[in-house]
Amino acid sequence: MDAKARAENLITIFINQCVSTDADAGWHNPSQIEWCKQAASRIGGTTSKQLTATFSEESKGFSRPDDKNIMEIQFLREPHANFELAKFYLCEIHRIKPQYYYALIAMPWYQAVYKQKYTQEKAAVACGVSIDAYKHALRQGYEKLIDMIEYDWRRERAVA
Repeated sequence: MDAKARAENLITIFINQCVSTDADAGWHNPSQIEWCKQAASRIGGTTSKQLTATFSEESKGFSRPDDKNIMEIQFLREPHANFELAKFYLCEIHRIKPQYYYALIAMPWYQAVYKQKYTQEKAAVACGVSIDAYKHALRQGYEKLIDMIEYDWRRERAVA
């Protein structure tokens, strides 16, 4: 894998972790009562009626309040093994020049969030700069990122 591909891979790892919903635990589906209310409103019914539920004494013994918490754990996962490295490099880019950082993450960020192809023109508008300034910042950002990756790779090989 060449240096540019490694840089793009680290940016992708960073973006995926930042926009990932699997870092959130919570209610992922509507409850049965909410579902009934939504269905009633969709077919023209009224939702003003109070929906209530009662439980028999027998069913109370089988209540397991921890089930929800246990099930939510499956939605949590550890970050990618290289996430900290990607975060370190991109924070360094931001420290050097924020415009480089924003140029590097603009297109992948919007593509991850909106799930559609994002052009450099749209990324430039999102960054608040001209297309030429965006392309320059993107080029410079990649150069800085690749330099950092190659420097660390050479240093790692020298130590080993």
